[in-house]
Amino acid sequence: MIAVRLIAADLRRMWLATIVLVLLIAMVTALVLALRIGERALVQAAGRAAERFDVVVGAPGSEVDLTLSSLLLRREPLVAMHPQVVEQLLADKRAISAAPLIFGERFRGMPIIGTTAAFATDGGRIKFAAGRIFMAPGEAIVGARSPVGPNELVTLSPDDRRRGPGVRGLNSYTIVGRLNWTGTPWDRAVLVPLESFWQREEVVPWSADDDIIGAAPPRLVMTRVGEGTTRVGALAPPTPSSTQPWMRPLRHVGAVALRARSPADAQSLKDSYSSDVAMAIIPREEIEALRGTFANLQAALNIIAFGGLGIVAVAVVLIAISHLGHRRGQIAAYRALGVTRASIFGLVWTQLFTIVAFGLVLGVVLGYVAALLLGDFFTLSTALVLPIGVNASDLPLLAALALGGAVLAAIPAWIAARRPIVAIARV
Repeated sequence: MIAVRLIAADLRRMWLATIVLVLLIAMVTALVLALRIGERALVQAAGRAAERFDVVVGAPGSEVDLTLSSLLLRREPLVAMHPQVVEQLLADKRAISAAPLIFGERFRGMPIIGTTAAFATDGGRIKFAAGRIFMAPGEAIVGARSPVGPNELVTLSPDDRRRGPGVRGLNSYTIVGRLNWTGTPWDRAVLVPLESFWQREEVVPWSADDDIIGAAPPRLVMTRVGEGTTRVGALAPPTPSSTQPWMRPLRHVGAVALRARSPADAQSLKDSYSSDVAMAIIPREEIEALRGTFANLQAALNIIAFGGLGIVAVAVVLIAISHLGHRRGQIAAYRALGVTRASIFGLVWTQLFTIVAFGLVLGVVLGYVAALLLGDFFTLSTALVLPIGVNASDLPLLAALALGGAVLAAIPAWIAARRPIVAIARV
């Protein structure tokens, strides 16, 4: 009890230095913890967003743009897929389902996406919070985070169309349903039937003027790349037997989302549609690559954070040793009264470790709050909900920081306990 009172009295006497040390330790701890929590939450959220995609196929271009457009609904410029590639995907038996995606204008920042009813509800996995599925062009459903709801009319302004990517659908849509929360960017999307982008267009044969690839109607050359595996190759000139023209309802498709029958089929689909006329990705693989990128970034930031922690540790030791210099008379009095070296060590160590412990606890709180604020900011900008939280995997890091603090506090305590009583008194 006496020791507790002595420690409390010393902390009150050096209150300014105590506050400075606690804040320094807390800030560095919060930085390390916030980086760790944020990286883990971002990867988990991106993985959740990829669950409804086994394979995504688009036109040749950037895999990053295709990933960001399909998973995060970022406004990336995607070239429309060739209609015959879309036709081939819709008929591919390796996929349970194939859903064309048309990325249209934006209404109040919400992307308007043409797709199928099955994809809109993820095959029935996503239930309705209100209303029903769309059943005709001009009807639409919205995600859980949309500011509009059932029975409201969404009318696109000229400004909405001017900011759009160039794909024009209907001028207005009637909201007929709202989906349940999924925690993905699709919660802020307006989903409409594919026909909403085709209804106002005349159905005419495919024209070479509309095709960035070549003649019309083209045919696909399937190239064998292994046992039982073929690849969609270059588009060849039309053959005399090609009598069925490709119609406009296959236009404007920016990507096709596929549900594969098995992981092997997913890999086979990716291999088949990775060519000079198509590009295929497996979103889970892209997320793993993203995880590696974030791991490298986090490692670099951790080096900076732990470097700052080392500087703080040196500062704590120097301040503690300086403070001990002002307490020489007090320590000499304790020793003259028969207080042992071990008791002196324990008294000084407990006092310093109390400061470190307060800093660590405050750092955990600040790190969690910082991660929450970062997650909220990310959700507002992307609608991707980050599962922020401290879990068991963070305990080793916190234990290591506490152990480092204990070792750090032992240095000034050992110096105070080892000094001879004669030297202390003489000073």
